[in-house]
Amino acid sequence: MTSYSPLFSEARTATLELRTKQGQLVKRVVAEKRGTESLILQPDPGSGPRPYPRFEILTAEGMLDVVVHQRLEPLFRMTDDADVRRRLGVD
Repeated sequence: MTSYSPLFSEARTATLELRTKQGQLVKRVVAEKRGTESLILQPDPGSGPRPYPRFEILTAEGMLDVVVHQRLEPLFRMTDDADVRRRLGVD
């Protein structure tokens, strides 16, 4: 995954792109975001005025996934951590 719509967007959708290392587009999907705001479970004490990590729950093509933002930066990751998903009410 190389692209994801902005974290603080009020849009109800997110566009995700999967690209090869050479930059070729493999797949682009539009996912629906759950809720209107990012979710926070237990913020890192050093994260500042905007607490992190933040989570987004996305559904695309019948699949549900969780995006994790560790800090305010363009990097993100997907998580399959069962405890995190349970606490977010996903599983």
